[in-house]
Amino acid sequence: FFKQNKLAFTYNGGIAYYLGRKEEVSGYSYTYPGYFFLHAFAGVAISPVRKTLVSLTAGPALGMYNKDTRFTIGSQLDLRYYLNKNLAIGPGLVLMKESGADPLWAASVKACWVF
Repeated sequence: FFKQNKLAFTYNGGIAYYLGRKEEVSGYSYTYPGYFFLHAFAGVAISPVRKTLVSLTAGPALGMYNKDTRFTIGSQLDLRYYLNKNLAIGPGLVLMKESGADPLWAASVKACWVF
């Protein structure tokens, strides 16, 4: 599918929804609402082994939390294994960073449709 060890430019975009959760804080119950993450990233990709692709991308994003929309930045590290020319699966790691907040990390397993 890809020439082995060739470095290439890549980009991706999408939207993710992270479920909220309920927890106890200082003896009080609090429910964190869900979080939408809309992103447009660009970066580099390399195919170290046949039918695989490793990519590292970064760029701007919008974080939507509790009826508030904020500009954020993010980065994504993905490993994909191609089942055929247009369908891949694999793990990923996402970093989301808003101004004034600690970075938020998320691990993923996803299926990709490539066109």
